[in-house]
Amino acid sequence: RRRPDGLVDPDDTELVAVPAPEPADGEALVRTTYVGMDAAVRAWLDDQPGYLPPVQLGEVIRAAGIGEVIETRCDAYAVGDIVTT
Repeated sequence: RRRPDGLVDPDDTELVAVPAPEPADGEALVRTTYVGMDAAVRAWLDDQPGYLPPVQLGEVIRAAGIGEVIETRCDAYAVGDIVTT
């Protein structure tokens, strides 16, 4: 929604629920179970270049995560596999 000034406020962000997509050939659908939110995330919200570019307004905030494959059309992953970023 906007770039935070100081501490991040709930009004700075937005949680958006969307229907889960159907995986295409070669893809898997993953349910996120853990998301790492560390101090680097706050730095990415500023409009200042750093070791990674700033997150643009409206973009999904990047973060490390762990999830479980819940649907697959990919030979590399089976339903129930745990994956990480």
